[in-house]
Amino acid sequence: MDPSAFDEVLRAQPPRFTSEEASQIAERTFGMEGSARSLGSERDQTFLIEGGGRSAIMKVSNSVESPDTLDMEVLGAIHAHEADPDLPIALPWAAPGADPDSDGAAAFRVRIEAEDGSHFVRMYDVIPGRASVDESTLSDGALRYWGETVARLGKALRGFHHAAADRVMLWDVQHAPLVRPLVPSIEDPRARDMVTRVLDRFDEVVTPIWPSFRTQVLHGDLDSDNVLVDDGGFVCGIIDFGDMSHTAVVTDLVSVLGSALSNRSGREVIRAARVVVGGFQDVVPLQADELRVLGELVATRIAAGVAIESWRAAQHLQEAEFALRDIPRAVGIVESLEAIGYEEIASSWGGPAR
Repeated sequence: MDPSAFDEVLRAQPPRFTSEEASQIAERTFGMEGSARSLGSERDQTFLIEGGGRSAIMKVSNSVESPDTLDMEVLGAIHAHEADPDLPIALPWAAPGADPDSDGAAAFRVRIEAEDGSHFVRMYDVIPGRASVDESTLSDGALRYWGETVARLGKALRGFHHAAADRVMLWDVQHAPLVRPLVPSIEDPRARDMVTRVLDRFDEVVTPIWPSFRTQVLHGDLDSDNVLVDDGGFVCGIIDFGDMSHTAVVTDLVSVLGSALSNRSGREVIRAARVVVGGFQDVVPLQADELRVLGELVATRIAAGVAIESWRAAQHLQEAEFALRDIPRAVGIVESLEAIGYEEIASSWGGPAR
């Protein structure tokens, strides 16, 4: 695969600071004293810093991450918050002595040097809530609210523009054709066959109509790893704008559906999805073509994840056990969609007849 085809950060090793080092970094950069606990992350490092009655989330960027991309994250979160102040968005802190009015987005990051190169450190608010959830336990009310929330966030980001948004993120379903060269990295034959079928279907059905879709800058990865939920499973926090890009309006909904359907099977897959879609459409009605291929888009998002994680594991960019842990579940979801049939799914979710 051409290494210039997608964002360089997906090919780079993440930072490897210890918790003790992270605690020192937090104090040195943002004056935040306290212990550091790693929260795990794919491309960067994220720590919970606690001490002195205060807490914060510290993110240490990958050494190859562009400062323009980090600035886009900050500006996007602030823009969405200003457009819809009731959205529970984790907001960045300005660095000590920095002035956002004069320094702009650079006021929210501090550069540090390490053996593997430069890293940018950012500090974010802590939002109360749980960072993990079994999606199959979510009530219909929680699923609908998830759909409403992702639509509200997309609506709040309307009018936001940034040069760094024109990037190739493999998670973004519009770039599904770039995933095909990664398929040989998938060791399990059943998973490999599934991904191939989904990519073939995307080429046949989605590619011809993709140019007609509405587009804007979106969050890009609003799955269960990037939201916090309350005790009832309702979204109470939105985090990590690191996958922002300019793409189709429907893309964030696709991300949510790919996550919300985890641990569901059979017809429960399309029933639960219909609830999420309904919540989304209460805020942002979908157009006919978007609904017509929504099932294919969800399958493509899931299939792309299988290929990317398999490739990252093969390249030793992630621990294989961690990277491949969800592949059997992903295969099961897509096979449930295929068994029902994309035409029936489109009709069930409110799409026009084909």
